This record gives sequence, structure tokens and C-alpha cells, in this order.
Amino acid sequence: MLFLDEPTVGLDVEAARDIRAYIRSWIEEKPGRTVVLTTHLMHEAEELCDRVAIIHRGRIVACDTPAALRRQAAGGTFFVLTTDAWDGSQPVEATPGVLRVDVRALSDGRAEVRLQLDEDATLLRVLGALAAHGVRVHALRKVEPSLEDAFVRIVGRRMEEADAEATP
Repeated sequence: MLFLDEPTVGLDVEAARDIRAYIRSWIEEKPGRTVVLTTHLMHEAEELCDRVAIIHRGRIVACDTPAALRRQAAGGTFFVLTTDAWDGSQPVEATPGVLRVDVRALSDGRAEVRLQLDEDATLLRVLGALAAHGVRVHALRKVEPSLEDAFVRIVGRRMEEADAEATP
């Protein structure tokens, strides 16, 4: 077992990459090895760790895989679409699995549609609904929450709970 406390703090980019590569290779040499890593660098935790514990005020408030923590933070899957001018989101909102729809008009007459879906597969139903209503999709991208997003959401929620408990 190896304990590392902020192993890349103060290092330049190249040295930090070398340290992370060494840690990965050390673990891969003997698969039973364990590294306990403390870091404030979420990208480093995501790159190196199979499990991440988020500690707030001295207590573990969440512990899971980086992917599970990211999903927890997102509350679903997000997609951003650029479409023709948008006259209403009714066909999309009525689609099973759509949790939220936000529409913003763009200066070129198109619309940016931000979708929160229960799962990736719901996107096919959304695209079908748009096509059935004659709405053309010009661009589509998936928005993945980062581990940092998860940290902020989890710790922020805990801070709100603590504030609520402290308020008489």
C-alpha cells in the first residue's frame, strides 16, 4: 500500500504527467496494489483512481467510482442541440425520458436546446419527435459533467443542509 499526499503539487506539467504515469505503471505491475491518494486536483483523481471519496468538514460525504459520482452530479444526461428557429418545446417535453428542456434563441435565428434526459437512448426518441415536427437539427453534442462538477454539487448540497440545520 502506498500513501501519496498531493504528489504533484508545485510540479510543472511535464513532471506531474511523469508522476501520474509512474503511479499507473506501479499499480499495473502488480494488480493487487493499493494507492491512497489525497488531492485537490479533480482531473488527477479521475485519471488515477478507481474510487473517489469526497470529504467535507472531516467526513466522507460521498464515495464511489468517478463515473458514478459524475452521473450523480448531473442528475441525468445532457445534450445541447442547435436547431431551426424554435416555436415551442412541446414535442420534446412530451417525449418519455425527457427530464428538462431549456431553449435559447440564437442571433442567427436558430435555437440552442439544452436537454436533460434520463438516459442516452432517450435522444433517439427526441430526434424522432423533432423530425416528425419538421425541426432540423444542425448540431448536437453531449455534455459530460466533470468530477469537479460532482464535487461542487455534493459539497454544495452538504453546505446547504448545514445552513438549514443552523438556521433557528
